[in-house]
Amino acid sequence: MDKKQERKAVLVTGGTSGVGLAAAKRFRRAGCDVCIAGRSEARGEKALAELRDVVPEGAAGGEAA
Repeated sequence: MDKKQERKAVLVTGGTSGVGLAAAKRFRRAGCDVCIAGRSEARGEKALAELRDVVPEGAAGGEAA
């Protein structure tokens, strides 16, 4: 875990799949609290579950729009 990133808040748009989800996972591993934004609520819930599996501690949330 990178101490410089620990407990920083990050918003990832398009975080429900692909590059956005990969970036969100990387931020989680670095110790950041992550919020993802996407168009599909179902894909968002799946992505949030994946993010919480990466690092159970910290905050991971999202919003479908």
